[in-house]
Formats: sequence, C-alpha cells, structure tokens
Amino acid sequence: MPNRLEFLNEVETVKKLITKLQSDYIMIVGEGRLVQWIEDTVYPPGTSKNADFELISHPTFPHFGVFLAKKNADLKALLQIKDFENLLALEIADSFDNNLITQAIFIKPEQTKDKAISQLINNIMIPTPDHIYDLLEELR
Repeated sequence: MPNRLEFLNEVETVKKLITKLQSDYIMIVGEGRLVQWIEDTVYPPGTSKNADFELISHPTFPHFGVFLAKKNADLKALLQIKDFENLLALEIADSFDNNLITQAIFIKPEQTKDKAISQLINNIMIPTPDHIYDLLEELR
C-alpha cells in the first residue's frame, strides 16, 4: 500500500488536525523510538491499519513530529492509560536509553472537546498566526 504525501498550508493543516481530533484520533507529539514502536505495533506499515497513523509537519510546529493516531482497541491495550476515551494527546520524550510519555492531555470534565482541541493546537503552533486564532476561535 503506497504512502500518500499531502502539501497543506497553515489553514488546511489546522483544519485537518481539528477534523481528525474531533473524529476519535489522538495527537502524539514527539519523535524517536517510542513513536516508531507505536506505529509498528498498532499501525504496521504496509497494512491498511497504517492509514490510521499520520505524520503532520508544518513550519509553525517546533522541531518535533506531530502524529495523528486513530483510537482503537489495540492502542488502548498498548498504552494502558486510564480514561482512554477522553485522551486527546500524548507528549513523548526520547532520551538516550528511555522512551517516556511525559504528558497525557485529556479533555477535562468542565471542557468541551472543541475547546480542548483549540487549546491543544494553539499550544503546539509557535507562533500561532492571527488567522489561525480566528479559525480556533470558531471552535469555542
């Protein structure tokens, strides 16, 4: 199964992130062996499952990878995170000897999913351009 490469501008990138996160995907921020292991284990390259794991890159992101992974039973079993249903994002650090999940971001009980997505995207784009603020404001 061939990989598909898309070239998106800022607005298209943010819209893609919003759409995926609203439709039962999580964002994985980081790079290294743990991200590769998650992909190899849950979304093996060369299989139809790999279509549910995407790398999103954009100049407004700091120097790390942003991945979108569809929530499924295999990912839930692998991560063994409480409140998996409200999981929105994982931040992963890759040190010399260890791979660490440094932060798990959940939709808080007092938040709407759209507000949580807006805050998450706002936090990863450096700097956030004004027209992206307008797009994110539509979620609130």
